[in-house]
Amino acid sequence: MKTTSSNVTSTPDLLLVVHHAGNHFRCLFVDQKNATMIDGVLIENEADLAALIQSRDPEQIVSILPGSTTICRTSLLPNTDEVQLQSALRLQAEAKLLGGTPQHRRALATLACTAGESSSIGLIIAWPEETNTHIPEVLRDASFIPATGAVAALFNGCRPKSPIVIADQGDGSVSLALTCPQGIAFRSTRENVASSELFRQGVVRAVKETASLNNHSELYTADLVASLQQAMESCQDSVPMIIIPEEIQTSARLQLHGTSHEQSWWSTWGLAVGAAIAAIGPLATLAEMRFEAPIYNPSPAERFVASISQPKTALCLGIAAVLFLAIGPAIFSGMRLTLLDFLNPNIELQYEESVSARKK
Repeated sequence: MKTTSSNVTSTPDLLLVVHHAGNHFRCLFVDQKNATMIDGVLIENEADLAALIQSRDPEQIVSILPGSTTICRTSLLPNTDEVQLQSALRLQAEAKLLGGTPQHRRALATLACTAGESSSIGLIIAWPEETNTHIPEVLRDASFIPATGAVAALFNGCRPKSPIVIADQGDGSVSLALTCPQGIAFRSTRENVASSELFRQGVVRAVKETASLNNHSELYTADLVASLQQAMESCQDSVPMIIIPEEIQTSARLQLHGTSHEQSWWSTWGLAVGAAIAAIGPLATLAEMRFEAPIYNPSPAERFVASISQPKTALCLGIAAVLFLAIGPAIFSGMRLTLLDFLNPNIELQYEESVSARKK
């Protein structure tokens, strides 16, 4: 277990971001209240991960999903108030996903506009249930954020010339985002992992295709590919490739305090930083996916209200109320008379004696 720390203290508002990278779990601890990184821990197996979670007892756990296990769609939305934006985004999600993904496996968010942009960007991400994703037992009850969601949090409000690229040769996952005339273009895909060379060629091809499909010129695309290939030269094949532009790093340091200025640090913890920024910021809805649908345990009062809200039960209660109003007074009077007879069994004899006494 290896630790990188900027301010090792305990905090009640503890957030744990887990990034499963190759054979390791990268665990980033964050103080949610103060938006400050506490420390980062490298874990080598699931048993040590469970022990770490038990010892640190974080208030919230967010685990990062590989990009290849999710479906990512974007939609241009008009600049209007937040309520209308969310309604429009939900309608777009239903249209693009066709209702094929349950609510607990969807993530929707609206990204911030920058100067000169006339439309907001709606991000729609789905985690299909049929995808074969290994989730450690200790993370089954955690919240999940797609790698694209973490990238979106880093890109939110920034429009750098260079792209963000997250690529893992272990499973072929590639997630990327780049600036385009409409704002931001996202892509999640899976590339050939037969060899390192083929995988890197696939990453370059994905970036090139995304730039071309989003109306970038050939000259701009060529410069983009050249800068990406240069950045990839320093990346190792044994660990996931995390390429984050300097401009994005500077913006992220303002949103999450305590992060490093070293490029090598961002090549390890950059994606986890993006997930943390999403979880504690305006894009928190991207970090609310669940492996299984939450089980709701209502209180006795809530169960009672729910039961009488059923049409059949409500009809029976209505009929019973009408009958009670109709025959209730008679039943109540009969009960009173019965009670009087029980308490005064000789009341008729006493009445006759009283009448006789008055006559005399």
